Amino acid sequence: MKVLPEPGPGYNPLVWLLKDSRGQLLPFVAVALLIMMGFAALGMGLSRVYLDRTRVRDAVDAAATAALSPAVKKVRPTYHLWYEVCTKDGCYCRYRRFNYKPYIDLSSSNAEGAARAYFEKNLSADNIAGYKVLSWNVDINFDPHTEQVTYDNECDGYSYTKNEPFPRRVTAEVNVKVEVPVPLGNIGGWKTMQVPVRAVARKALQDWRPGE
Repeated sequence: MKVLPEPGPGYNPLVWLLKDSRGQLLPFVAVALLIMMGFAALGMGLSRVYLDRTRVRDAVDAAATAALSPAVKKVRPTYHLWYEVCTKDGCYCRYRRFNYKPYIDLSSSNAEGAARAYFEKNLSADNIAGYKVLSWNVDINFDPHTEQVTYDNECDGYSYTKNEPFPRRVTAEVNVKVEVPVPLGNIGGWKTMQVPVRAVARKALQDWRPGE
């Protein structure tokens, strides 16, 4: 608390207050504290942004892996034979299949459904609120492996062979762009941030255990 001097000749209290230098550091201290608090808030916001980006990337990685979960290992024949059988009641044509080979089968719709479900589940588990999916794409690609398949019809007298796909590997590629809110974004003038993420997962026949 300031103590004014005793009034005297030529005393002017306003002039005295303007010339008094005591307490002039207080406004600078207050401004410095405000700046420090602003940087601290900005640092917390940037930390949350980095954490949300990491969580979105983890969710997309999980989605790519989940896209391959409906994949199944199947077998089908590479030799089809129609042959004639005759009995006392007459002759008829019978059909048999031989030489089964394994391959991978995966429906694109099943893959996309599984990927989206795991993506949404992981973002919800990580408590990322207010996000918006701007773009979503799941590509399923099989390796070009083929097998020669023979169709031998002795009954009708024709036979031919053609190459048919027997994929041994499948790849799921997920491309996502997510918009997430930025905490305290009004300070920097940007309320949201777009996070583009790409993830790839692969599965091969040898990934199945024997007998599966």
